[in-house]
Amino acid sequence: MSKVHADYFPRNISQYVPLMEFAADVINGQCLVNLGAPIAIDLDGIWDGVTADASINTYTSADFKSTFGASNVTGNVGEIDAIYGRALTCTGSTGSDHVLVISGRDYLGQAMSETFTLNGTTPDVGNKAFKFVDTMVIQAGAASDTCDVGWNDKLGVPYAMESMASFREDTVVTSPTVVASVTTTATTSTGDTRGTVIPASSTDGSNVHEAFFNVNTDNMHGVVQA
Repeated sequence: MSKVHADYFPRNISQYVPLMEFAADVINGQCLVNLGAPIAIDLDGIWDGVTADASINTYTSADFKSTFGASNVTGNVGEIDAIYGRALTCTGSTGSDHVLVISGRDYLGQAMSETFTLNGTTPDVGNKAFKFVDTMVIQAGAASDTCDVGWNDKLGVPYAMESMASFREDTVVTSPTVVASVTTTATTSTGDTRGTVIPASSTDGSNVHEAFFNVNTDNMHGVVQA
């Protein structure tokens, strides 16, 4: 099984191929891929304590937390530390109820957006694997609140996943939580267009994750992002 994968994914050029049926690293409908060793969950790693109040508020890269901006561990402003992206989290302050939309791109450079709803201090965990984050628009809601945005352990994969055949963490076979790719028209509220996997052990920047999964070979890059 090939482990040679494409590794050049420019941010602003979409490499999405509609109805793609062939790839060098997909053999007999299966792919073995190294998902790297993503850093740990960080609930405020992107935007930290930004205002969410009775007005509409828009945030951009200028408002990023410094460690997600010029000091990003990836070396690129706004880039998520996961090869094929990972899910975002949004956490409010007590009583916050705002609806917000985060926009960015997936690892292929496709523009994408996801809708979140703040629920006080309980994190709202997204379903889509963002590789790059660009903007956030918070709709009007309860006054005098704040919002944190970060990332979760839910990792993206390179191709539309039908099911997981095997998953390893540092060579140990584990049983992750798997969500197959969305096959219907994507919206800002649907799951990921290629599917996601949550490792059995939390990401920590050192554990290497390897997925062996069954690919939808009728549309390997998945449906178009919303």
